Amino acid sequence: MDLNSLLDFKSWLVSHGCQKVAVESTGQFWIPVHLILEGTIDVIVANAYKIKHTPKKKTDLKESEWLAELCLNDLTEPSRIFPKEDRELRSLTRTREAYVRDLSKEKNRIQNVFESCSIDFQE
Repeated sequence: MDLNSLLDFKSWLVSHGCQKVAVESTGQFWIPVHLILEGTIDVIVANAYKIKHTPKKKTDLKESEWLAELCLNDLTEPSRIFPKEDRELRSLTRTREAYVRDLSKEKNRIQNVFESCSIDFQE
């Protein structure tokens, strides 16, 4: 979804007096919706695992209707979303952790290659 579509969506929600929106927390799909609506409309990012009981054959339309029903009846348990000021630091920290983990994995692979060739590897 592009920015103009998101802004149109936001305008439509506001013009219809929508006070609450629920989105499923699968993947990264909820993030643009949350960012564009944050501070204007209450956004509930519902834990996908806890709302997976769709009471009929599963389709996107039926799942969205089920989520809307849960939201309207206050039966959605929101996922934890970090405050806006903490999100960037958390993202950077997680990225650094991934880089350190990848670096360690590569060092271990190189060390294993040296050892398999009977080469004494010292850091």
